[in-house]
Amino acid sequence: MGEKLNWEELKSIIIKGLEKSKHILTFGTIGSHNIEHDIDIIITKKSTSSSSEFYKEIHNLYDFIDDYLRKNYSKKLGVFSGGGISPEKLKISTCKKGDIIFDVMTYVSLREFENDWYPYMQEASNIKSFLEKEYDCILGKTNFLFTEKFTKKTKNDYLFLVLMKYDKIKTQYPRNFLIECMNYHFDYVLRKRLGLNSEMANSESDVKKIFYKICDILDK
Repeated sequence: MGEKLNWEELKSIIIKGLEKSKHILTFGTIGSHNIEHDIDIIITKKSTSSSSEFYKEIHNLYDFIDDYLRKNYSKKLGVFSGGGISPEKLKISTCKKGDIIFDVMTYVSLREFENDWYPYMQEASNIKSFLEKEYDCILGKTNFLFTEKFTKKTKNDYLFLVLMKYDKIKTQYPRNFLIECMNYHFDYVLRKRLGLNSEMANSESDVKKIFYKICDILDK
């Protein structure tokens, strides 16, 4: 551990946290590794893994990194899913200057990735060339994203995209606001998109349970 946290040390902690990964196909960064601003990360799921186990593994990784930062540097990890790090997100979060911020995109299929990036890339071929050039894998390889299994379309790809953007579990939002926010999103997915009864979380552990339950529903 150095006197000041740098990217190489943070990367080594990420690698350690990924050592026993079973459900993550690739984990990598795009863009610069300026930890004083934010780190852009793409995480993809193995086609043989359930989405709930995939997200559990991701959330456990975040906890592992967060614990390290708090213990060794008195810093927190704030994770924001898809859509960039806007000023209002940081304003709501309890993260302060000097904390580590991840802007994370999680995908269960290439179709989900393409749907998310198409407005910015215009052509699917541009997405492939972009990934081959810019995606710096810490776990797995970029060409894993173009295998037959990962490119296979599924019925609920678009809802997994919605769920990814609704994952605010590690945003470091104040507890009560996090629960309120996630309950709003749960209602949208369960009642308005799946035609099921809404479920309301009363605690952070409830938030995770309902989130993983929705993952299982979408898998089926």
